[in-house]
Amino acid sequence: MGEAKAASRRNLGVGLALPSARSPLWIAAGGAYSGLTTYVLLVMTARALGPDQYGVFSIFWSTLVLILLGVFLPIEQVLAFRRAGGKSVDGLLGSGIRMGLIYTGVCVAAVAAFQLVVDGGGIALSVLVAITLGVAGSALQSPARGMLSGQLDLRGYAAVISIDGTGRTVGVIVLWAIGTRQAAPYMICVGASALLAGIVGVWLVRRGGEAARTEGHAGDSPGGLRSIWREVSGLVVALLCMQALLNSPVLVAGAFAGDAAFTGLLMAIVSAARLPVFLAQAGQATYVGRIATAHHRHDLHAVRRLMTLVAGVVGALALLTVLGAAALGPQLVHLVFGSGYVVDRLTCILVAAGVGLYLIASVANDISVAVGAHGRAAPIWFLAAVAGVVPALLLNDMVLRSTLPMLIGSAVAAAVLVPRILRNLKWDGA
Repeated sequence: MGEAKAASRRNLGVGLALPSARSPLWIAAGGAYSGLTTYVLLVMTARALGPDQYGVFSIFWSTLVLILLGVFLPIEQVLAFRRAGGKSVDGLLGSGIRMGLIYTGVCVAAVAAFQLVVDGGGIALSVLVAITLGVAGSALQSPARGMLSGQLDLRGYAAVISIDGTGRTVGVIVLWAIGTRQAAPYMICVGASALLAGIVGVWLVRRGGEAARTEGHAGDSPGGLRSIWREVSGLVVALLCMQALLNSPVLVAGAFAGDAAFTGLLMAIVSAARLPVFLAQAGQATYVGRIATAHHRHDLHAVRRLMTLVAGVVGALALLTVLGAAALGPQLVHLVFGSGYVVDRLTCILVAAGVGLYLIASVANDISVAVGAHGRAAPIWFLAAVAGVVPALLLNDMVLRSTLPMLIGSAVAAAVLVPRILRNLKWDGA
């Protein structure tokens, strides 16, 4: 009888066994959870603070996202590739953290300098502290996530992004519950959560054991660090320009509007409108790998079929974003973010159009990588960013000044990237 019960417990344990650490289900679950907690954070913060203070938080959040995805994501990508190739844990992790800390100093100094210029000689200490915490967290998180991804510890990767999402969400709930109505504690909460997740990420990598730590070649020599730096630099230019365009409505409003409430309202519109971008990013792995595989096999028919499918889905998402903004944009923002968020329909349409064009351009960028047409991605996105700067500097109307940079810059990027893909596949005239 006792043996039967033991066997039953063993069978139950097998039935409830979690996926292996290498299962992509961890990434899917962690990514979904991270996206959900991000939206919970933004909506709860908006409702707790109101448009004025949410405008202050919005500038901080957009700046942090710009730095995280524009500066630190390339470190994660390069280290993941090198770790997958057998480079040592300590060597790569040390190089990545050193590079991240250098970037941290540069980014914090740039934010401080920007505040001095825009605010007429003043520095908001709370913003600088929160940015420093968040950027330092990214300096630890990105190398750690790259290492975990490269050694296929996807469970550890999911744990890092989930800890970050959980920390800031719990913090926001506590701040809301105790009646905090100033932006500074919310910003510091986000920065502290990023730092905590970064520390946990480094610990997870180092916990891998001596076998993982000593395999492969050392990557912490000066030459190794220089080669990583060269690889990262090209990616930084492209991704920084992309993120500058995507976050330009809030950043431009924060720099020129002189009205925190307007910035907060714009952030609410942007948060609602760019959900399709998050969906496309989540689905990136499903189409980039398949298109790349078909391209390497010289299966032009499969490439055509997959690209037609992706183009159809992306085009439909972009169109639905604009139509949805035209039909329900103001009502949706009011419903989700609260009664204080009253926005006009034209602003919703302009933001949605910019998001739609950015979606097309960013997916075209992904596909260009898959078919080997990405050699000039950095100058293309730099050109797009320059095009976006023009309306930000020349226009007086604040709605147009804030919304047109993303729309025009994304249109330029899409207009250059799509023909390059077609030429690379010899589709011209087909």
